[in-house]
Amino acid sequence: MEKKEKAIIFFDIDGTLCEYEAVPTGKVREAFAKLHENGHVAFLCTGRGNPDIPKEIHELGFEGVISCMGAEIQIRGKKVRHVALSEEELLESVRVLLEHKIAALLLGAEEVLRTGYMKPVERETGVIWKVEDLFQNGVCAEIASIDSEYADRAEYEDCRKVLEKHSEVIEYNAYTSQTQIRGVDKANAIREVLDRPEYQGLVSYAIGDSQNDIPMFQAVDAGIAMGQAVESVKEKAAYVTGTLEEEGVFHGLRHYKLI
Repeated sequence: MEKKEKAIIFFDIDGTLCEYEAVPTGKVREAFAKLHENGHVAFLCTGRGNPDIPKEIHELGFEGVISCMGAEIQIRGKKVRHVALSEEELLESVRVLLEHKIAALLLGAEEVLRTGYMKPVERETGVIWKVEDLFQNGVCAEIASIDSEYADRAEYEDCRKVLEKHSEVIEYNAYTSQTQIRGVDKANAIREVLDRPEYQGLVSYAIGDSQNDIPMFQAVDAGIAMGQAVESVKEKAAYVTGTLEEEGVFHGLRHYKLI
């Protein structure tokens, strides 16, 4: 068998490995089995908070996890980066979201909280109807990213002004957006990983489908865009694979002879 150069691959979750509240297909599991057989290293790189990653995804086999839009890094179970909003920033942000009745998920290393206006999610850790709900046993929740949905774009603008005091707001479409703390993103999280001695010299890839994955592509040797990605994402990729339904992860890894 031809010897393959060892690589490290960073995987988005939603729209890449599976849809939200779904699990990876058998073809994705097959791809990961071959990836590990060939000695490559896999990392998750997601906007989700850690509690919102189900066991079916972890079971694919990841050496590390970058979560909360780059605010959290864990390698082999050890936390190597932890960034969160200050209590003052969080309270002001949640207060304005509640005032405008915005459906939002508040994502952190230990929490997946939702405002009462967001539909329930499977792995939520609490519901916020008032800012006092952020406190348990007198301790404020640590939150790094806020994922918002809104039917009225104008209604969200007051919230956006507050969120932009501490975070960049990434718009996925006219009705959904997510924040990343200023100075923190998937790219500098990946670079922090690649700077570690055990990963230096590895060929690096990233695969994703949305606007928050563009920084991933900029931090690796080759970015792979899923086929359903918007054009702005595809334009930044070295290769465009199939859609999620077409098992794009499998075919993207095969294109680069990783499996």
